[in-house]
Amino acid sequence: MTQLPLSVDQVYSASVVAPPPDGASPLLDLAEALERNQLIAPPHQRSRDAWSVKKRQLWIDRNRAVVSGIKQRPLGTICIYLLSDEGNQCRYLNEGLQRISACLDALTFPKKYGFHNRDEAERVLRGSYIHVQYRHYKNHREAAGDFEEVNNGTGLDKSERYKHVLLYADEWNYAWDIQFKKWSDSLNESLSSFTKTSKIRTNGLIRERSTRHLFAVAHIGRPLQGNDNTPEVETSCVDVARQCVPENVDSNIRRMYSFVAEIESAWRSVYSEPAKMMNNRLARWCIGVMFVNQDDVPVNFWNTFLVKLFASVKSKVNLVDSDGNNFFLTSNLGLFRPTCRVLGVDIPERPRRKSNGTLKTGWHDDHVLPLVDSGDGPTEPLPARLNAAKCARAIKS
Repeated sequence: MTQLPLSVDQVYSASVVAPPPDGASPLLDLAEALERNQLIAPPHQRSRDAWSVKKRQLWIDRNRAVVSGIKQRPLGTICIYLLSDEGNQCRYLNEGLQRISACLDALTFPKKYGFHNRDEAERVLRGSYIHVQYRHYKNHREAAGDFEEVNNGTGLDKSERYKHVLLYADEWNYAWDIQFKKWSDSLNESLSSFTKTSKIRTNGLIRERSTRHLFAVAHIGRPLQGNDNTPEVETSCVDVARQCVPENVDSNIRRMYSFVAEIESAWRSVYSEPAKMMNNRLARWCIGVMFVNQDDVPVNFWNTFLVKLFASVKSKVNLVDSDGNNFFLTSNLGLFRPTCRVLGVDIPERPRRKSNGTLKTGWHDDHVLPLVDSGDGPTEPLPARLNAAKCARAIKS
């Protein structure tokens, strides 16, 4: 049986017990519902202005072509969900926020999109139908999981795709988000005096995720497992929040300030002119490797390393070795030691503490005396691990 288009009353006055059936709906109804807050953008969604002006214009032109009969182009699907925890009272947009926001913008500023007035824009959007799917979820976290899967491989930035891991984590919004904001503000403020940042939106999202990355690395003290295409950064932030105390954040902020001061000093020694600004992403990579390797190298090592690094990269974000291979320093903290080899910088080893030779309670010394007493039989030389496996006793000297 053919699914008839849904009326406005069917779509927005349906029972709170169950969502309306899937079907087609005019884009005008959806845009006006968003305008009246009958459709709500959930916390894990992107901002409404994530699309560029050009992309919005192309979307409106597409609808204009469909309504005029010039071309019958698919418009995709809009996904709306209801929460059982809220008694299905509110309708949230899980897919299609940018398209509906572009339609609402065309209604608000019709001349920007080539319409004479709002009535003309309404006629186009009223005649443009799009398929709407309704789903039930228990909470926003479950809905965000579907949002992540649906948008996997699309133009969403990783910061946008995985931010729900933080938003819906226990105690994040009212407890640890405050600590993270303190970290973020401190990091951005400390770098603002000598680094350059791009105002392009995607670069801002990259910095946002980089800030989360450094937050986790500073507290864990090692590079994160996984890669940029997984929610490892956000998951690690949540793990830090569960295991750490706010005082540790303050301590790491102070340490971060000292690292930034070291980085700025080395940069100024290479480029004395004040107008020469450092790449922000390169500075963040340096902060990351200093946090990860702070216990493995002496403090006076960093100035030598940073000066040689800055003289080699010349404000770019990658280093090229003698074979022409690129080392992208902005994402992989594990490239610290290969970078040292390319720069010709030796990493001095910290002196290891010598053992005092005493055995702890319950330990045996069969690794020192690998001859065992095997009961009534002859004494035999055996490897230490076999001695331990046989529960052999060390020979008394």
